[in-house]
Amino acid sequence: MAPHTSPQRQFPCFDRSLRARRPLRTLAGIALVVLLLAAYAGLAARGDSFTRSSPASQPDAVREAGRPAAEGGSGPIECAWTPGFEGRGLDESVWALAVYDDGTGPALYAGGEFITAGGVVANRIAKWDGVTWSALSGPTDVGIGGGGTFVSVLALAVYDDGGGPALYAGGSLTTAGGVTVNNVARWDGNAWSALSGASGTGTDASVSALVVYDDGTGPALYVGGDFTAAGGVLANGIAKWDGGAWSALSGPAGTGVDGQVGALAVYDDGGGPALYAGGGFLTAGGVLVNHIASWDGSTWSALSGPSGTGLNTPGVLALAVYDDGGGPALYVGGHSFFLAGGVFASSIAKWDGNAWSALSGPSGNGTGGAPVRTLAVYDDGGGPALYAGGAFTTAGGVTVNRVAKWDGGAWSALSGPHGIGANAQVFALAVHDDGEGAALYAGGEFTTAGGQVANEIAKWNGSVWSELNEISGGGVDGGIALVAALAVYDDGSGPALYAGGLFRRAGGVEVNRVARWDGEAWTPLSGPAGTGMNSTVAALTVFDDGQPHRALGRQRLVGARRTRGHGHRRRHLLTGCP
Repeated sequence: MAPHTSPQRQFPCFDRSLRARRPLRTLAGIALVVLLLAAYAGLAARGDSFTRSSPASQPDAVREAGRPAAEGGSGPIECAWTPGFEGRGLDESVWALAVYDDGTGPALYAGGEFITAGGVVANRIAKWDGVTWSALSGPTDVGIGGGGTFVSVLALAVYDDGGGPALYAGGSLTTAGGVTVNNVARWDGNAWSALSGASGTGTDASVSALVVYDDGTGPALYVGGDFTAAGGVLANGIAKWDGGAWSALSGPAGTGVDGQVGALAVYDDGGGPALYAGGGFLTAGGVLVNHIASWDGSTWSALSGPSGTGLNTPGVLALAVYDDGGGPALYVGGHSFFLAGGVFASSIAKWDGNAWSALSGPSGNGTGGAPVRTLAVYDDGGGPALYAGGAFTTAGGVTVNRVAKWDGGAWSALSGPHGIGANAQVFALAVHDDGEGAALYAGGEFTTAGGQVANEIAKWNGSVWSELNEISGGGVDGGIALVAALAVYDDGSGPALYAGGLFRRAGGVEVNRVARWDGEAWTPLSGPAGTGMNSTVAALTVFDDGQPHRALGRQRLVGARRTRGHGHRRRHLLTGCP
C-alpha cells in the first residue's frame, strides 16, 4: 500500500516508535515548539513569510519515509516539503537492477525494499530514465506488496514470451500493482500480470534468481528460489516458465535441488550453452553437486576439479560470465566458501569448464572470506572487467570497500575524491547507458560511494562516482527525516531561518542535519572539513558571547567540541546534538 501522507504542515512528523527509542525527543519536542513559535514571531515582526512565492504558506515537515512495523516502526509515513523543498531518492535497500525498454527507450529498473524513489511512491520497484524516477502502477495499487514481515524484490530479468519483451520481478511478494502474483510477476511497460499455470499462480515461496535460457526448445525464463512448487507443479527450488506453463527440471534420480537456489547464469564451456545454478543445496536431480550445478536441458551435472566437487559451504549468491583474455569463464561469488573443486578460493572463484581457480592479488586471495553478493561485467574504456559487490572490505589484499574490479590479473578499487568504494553492502550491479555513455550502477544499503552521499544507489562511469538525483541526473535519497529545531539568525546578510534535526537534504541540497532558509533557497552550513553535523540536531538558539573571534558557532558532539569558521564577528548560532 502507498505510504500514509500526514496532514500536519507546520511541525515535523515524529514516529512514535522513534520517540520511544530516543527519550531526548521529548525535550526536543518542547524545544521545537518554543523555537518554532519564536522563529515565526521573529519573521512576522519583519513582515516576512517563510515562503516568498506563497506568503500564506509555512514550511512543511521534512519527508519521513518511516520503517516497516516489523523493524520496530509504525509503518511507512511520509510528510513532504512544499513545492521547491522536495527531497530525492530511495528510502531503503536496493537488491536488484536491470535495464529494460518499455517502448520509450532503455531505462534502469531498481528493485528492493524501498517505498519511495526520488520522492515518488513506488513500493519496492522503480524506473530511472536518466532524469527522473517513476513508479510501476497497476489497476488498484502501486508497485509491489505483500503480507509478510519481509517484502522485497530480489531479482529482475527481461524475457520475451512471444508477446514482446517484458520485465520480470521475483522476490518475497504477493501482489504487483494490486494483482495477485505470488513471488514472481511480469511488467509489460503498462500493466502487471501473474505467471499462472494450470494448478496455481507463481511460486509457494520466495524467488531469488531469474535468467533466460534456451535449452533447444526456445528461450524460456528460469526461476530459482526456496520454493517447492511453481504454478502448482512440484519443482524444488528451480523451475521453467515458457510463457504459458510451468515445468520442473528433473534428473534420473530427482526433481530440482534439495535446497535453495540463490543465483542463475547461462555459460558455454565449449560444449554448448548450459544453465548454471548456485545456492545452498547438495544435490541436483539426485546428483551430488555441492552447491553449484549445470543443466543442459535434460541432465544435471557437477562442476568437479581434481581435488573435489563444487564448493565446501552453501551460499552461492552470484554468477557471471567474463572473458579475461583466456576465453569465457564462469565466475562464482558467495557467502564465505574457501574451497572450489578442492582449490583454495575465498568467496569468489573461476570455472573455465574443466577446472577451478582462485582470483588472487599481491597479498590475498579473493575477498578474505567476506560475502560476494553480485557480479557484473563492465568496460570503463580500458577493456571489459569483472566487477564484484558485497560485504567485503578487501579483494586480493587491496582495500576496496564492498565493490571491486578484477581485470583478469589484479584487483583494484573504485575510488572517488573523498573515499574508496561504498560505506555499506552492495547487493546489485548493472550496466546502463543513460545517454551519457555506459556506466556501472551499484545498489545496496550504503549511504556513500567514493565518499559522497549516494543513498542506496550510485553510478560509476569508470573514473568517478555520482548519485542519482533529479537535479544532477543520478541518485537516490533515503532514510528517516525530521526537523527537530528551528531558530532565526542574522549572519550579517539578513535574518534567515535555520532548521536542525535528522535529515540529509533540504530542497535537494546536501546539508547534513542543519540548514539555512533565506526565504527562497536552502543552503548548507559548511566548514573547511565538511558540511553540517554527523548526528541529530535537537536544539538551536542564538547567543552573543561578546567575543570578536571568527566563528559561526561551536558544535557539541557527544562531549566533543568543534569550531566552524565563518568570518562573522559577534553573534553565534549554537547547536546541541544528542
